[in-house]
Amino acid sequence: MASIKKTGSYYRVSYSVALPGRKKYRSRYLRTRQAAGDLKRQLERLEEATRTGVASSDQIDEWVSRDWLKAEEAQETFRAWREAGGPAMRQAVDLAALRAAYEDYALTHSKAGDAGRKSHRNHMGLADSVLRWLKETHPRLDLTESDITMWLESQRSSYSPWTLHHKLTKLRLLLDQAVRLHMLAENPARQVSVPTPRRTQTRRVLSLEEVNHLLEASLRYRKPLSGALPMVVRLGLYAGLRNEEMCWCQWQWMDLERRVLSVQATVSPTGQRWIPKDAECRALDVKSSLVGFWVSERQRQADAGLLGPFVLVAGSCKQPQYRGRPLSFGSLQRPFTNMIRQEGMDPSITIYSLRHTYATMLLRAGVDPATVMARMGHSRLDTTLHYLHAIQPEAHPTDALAY
Repeated sequence: MASIKKTGSYYRVSYSVALPGRKKYRSRYLRTRQAAGDLKRQLERLEEATRTGVASSDQIDEWVSRDWLKAEEAQETFRAWREAGGPAMRQAVDLAALRAAYEDYALTHSKAGDAGRKSHRNHMGLADSVLRWLKETHPRLDLTESDITMWLESQRSSYSPWTLHHKLTKLRLLLDQAVRLHMLAENPARQVSVPTPRRTQTRRVLSLEEVNHLLEASLRYRKPLSGALPMVVRLGLYAGLRNEEMCWCQWQWMDLERRVLSVQATVSPTGQRWIPKDAECRALDVKSSLVGFWVSERQRQADAGLLGPFVLVAGSCKQPQYRGRPLSFGSLQRPFTNMIRQEGMDPSITIYSLRHTYATMLLRAGVDPATVMARMGHSRLDTTLHYLHAIQPEAHPTDALAY
């Protein structure tokens, strides 16, 4: 009879297949006790059927497709099934067609619907890594729940929990397309689960002293580390821009008379196209201190022969071919991290901490959360409300009543 045994973080379901004159023993691994119990009940029906030699063609087809029973073993055990010719032929597996179907699905379900977006390229890069694994180990898509579980377990030491979660999601979606294209009878990845990772570290919010320290230090570290550093600090603290938005920020985004910075879709002179996250363009009114620094920085770059379409340029970047491209985020993060270390500041402060500080300070000042949501470019209000964790509750909130 099938049995369940706890082994480490998995439940092993063991069962036997009765063949003419011999028995074969097999195991399957599942994450939860409930899933293991459900599988045990199904495998008990398989065990009884192989002992008696009685089962319907649909049942045998399902057992073979799930790889609980090999097709050769089914032909040995079930005579009627063998004489009927075995399972119906599936559509031939074509991994290139599977990739194309998944990309169409990804574009259809994307808010931007643009194959040129960095987020789409990242999604397809992860999907390609899953497809490479399928091509190397299961080119006929004959994988089982146990195969998927062992694959995830083998990568646990090399990848973060979030990456494993995303890889399993990509595998599920790819195999969903395989089922739709009749390459698979069912999707085994839907029966496998991994715990959803939880964010354990809260975003860092800078104090007023740290804000002033950063504003002053970024000017001193402009030449030795990066010419873009002072503008990065100010775009984060005064406009709350995301890291990628800083890299793609252009001079034409700023309306100096109205003091409005417009985050918008951008095309570089080299033909690269960028769209804001969730395809949300937004207009931000900014403080006069940012406008003044914006004007002086533009003049500084013009005098140094560095002026191009993008606001952020490296201090040593005088080659004209580089001025038509946005800076990579790595070229911002490295000098920022070096500055934090050399200034003896908290190493948990990152460039994203500037955006987090911007949102938190607005909420502390009493700005309506819906307004903060629009300024941050959030698609949902509950995302904005996550920033409230850094705000201490009022001791006497009723004192604020106007009556």
